[in-house]
Amino acid sequence: MMEVELVADTIIDPPQAEEETALLVVAVAAPIEFTSAQNLINEAERLIQDEALSPDKKKSKARVRNILNNINRTLEIVGQVANLFPPAKLGVEVLKGLLKLEIDRRDNSEQIVIMFHSMLTMMFMLRHLDKVTLDQDDDLAHHLEQLMTIISKTMEEFGDLADLYYNKCKQPVVRFFKSGDFKLKMHMFNDQFTKYRHQLQDILLTRSEVRSKEMSEKIDRIKENTEMIIARLGQPSTDQEKKAVAIVQECGRELVLHDKAKLEEVSMLVGGGRVTGNTQALLDTGLDELLVSNMQQFHWKLESSMSQMNDTLNKAKEAILKKLDSGPYELIEDPDVKAVWKANAWRLSVKCRHFVDELSNHYEEKFRNEASKADGSPPKDQWTLSIFSKVMYHPAIGDAIDEDGSGFISLYEVNSWLSARPPTWSVPEWLVYWAIGWKLGNIKYTNMILEQLDEISEMCEVYAEKHVKEENFKHHIGVYTQKIKIMKSIASWAATVQADDSAAQDLTHEGETRLQEMIDQSAKEQANMISERLEILKYVLDDPADLP
Repeated sequence: MMEVELVADTIIDPPQAEEETALLVVAVAAPIEFTSAQNLINEAERLIQDEALSPDKKKSKARVRNILNNINRTLEIVGQVANLFPPAKLGVEVLKGLLKLEIDRRDNSEQIVIMFHSMLTMMFMLRHLDKVTLDQDDDLAHHLEQLMTIISKTMEEFGDLADLYYNKCKQPVVRFFKSGDFKLKMHMFNDQFTKYRHQLQDILLTRSEVRSKEMSEKIDRIKENTEMIIARLGQPSTDQEKKAVAIVQECGRELVLHDKAKLEEVSMLVGGGRVTGNTQALLDTGLDELLVSNMQQFHWKLESSMSQMNDTLNKAKEAILKKLDSGPYELIEDPDVKAVWKANAWRLSVKCRHFVDELSNHYEEKFRNEASKADGSPPKDQWTLSIFSKVMYHPAIGDAIDEDGSGFISLYEVNSWLSARPPTWSVPEWLVYWAIGWKLGNIKYTNMILEQLDEISEMCEVYAEKHVKEENFKHHIGVYTQKIKIMKSIASWAATVQADDSAAQDLTHEGETRLQEMIDQSAKEQANMISERLEILKYVLDDPADLP
């Protein structure tokens, strides 16, 4: 089943239908791609695993906010895909409304935030939506519609539980006595969301070759970590709270609840104050009854939250459409790239080769004009012309911008490429980096890898000689050495490219120095990023996606 592409890479003319204009807004506004969204989910899952295995009050708050931030960013992508199917769109809007309420809170419960991640991973299955298949298979569409209606209702019911926990049941003594009930409900919701994830997988991947068994195992793994964190709800963490638990165990729950002196003693121990009539009423009322009585009020809150989200989205769409009325180039932030796009009257995309050619011509003319105005003094980035003005380097530049390899460059891809540029680098320098700098950096690291492989090979030879009579050991050394030879063969590309590359000869001394600074800066930033990730992973890699 085909996944939906969110980046518009074809030219759309003004006379086209309103639906295509809406898709255009989606294409331009989408903040991240599916691969980035999956990385955000993976990062959130790592944070959840850290929280599940090594809870730390000092780190928990930061982890929780990071998880919420990742959920919020990922949900934007899911929302764009859900537009293909109205019942799915409603489900995403409900989750967005719930998430806004959660993000707006000053303090967040780790158990409730973890449940938001559970809901997100469920809704992220919608990335497999295929409108063509749904249009052709009425039974499939009907089944999905029924399931999405149930999911939306269940998510709202969970929102009611969260609202009750944060508001009416915010008194410490109420949470102390009702923690078991809340925990039971959360386990129930987690089971339901896991079940819905499996059902969405079955429906949306009916005709897909995606490895559903592997996905199911991952779903179960996420559930296990979530269960561990939910289980901590209400567990005593201080000596005072442990003393309160001991009183209840010794005297009995019902006796303490109806003995004002004992109840207030427990309340003081868990951080509360005097027990008011309203607090007593909450303690005497079952959780299910409280949820029913709270639902109407919460429903209004949710509707208000969803309405605010829609107002914000409509304003964003309006702003984008206004810019499109003026010209698509208005969406480009950099003035030089904007000028090139405007001068050529391009719409939403352009052939990759044309874009790089025209950008190169623009800077050649710009530097020529600047030099004439400055009595012949070369502009600051004059050195870059010796590289990106040569057509032989244009394909490498184009590949860096054309993310999906379609041969066309969209507005989104241009802005994405520009936003990735280090703040202190100019656009011409960014062009040179992708023309030859990126390749030179890779050659350097490949040669370093080859040196390491040579050292390992030498060590293998030494060990083989020491254990020459041990056939089993000799066999393993031989297998390992053979793998090293294969890696060396793969890395041999660098020698070929290096021998044929005359790029450095085209640079002035100033340009060569500056380019080396850029390569070193990029390598250092990348190394720091990878080192930080490896520290988190304890240097154990299960998946290439674990690294940035």
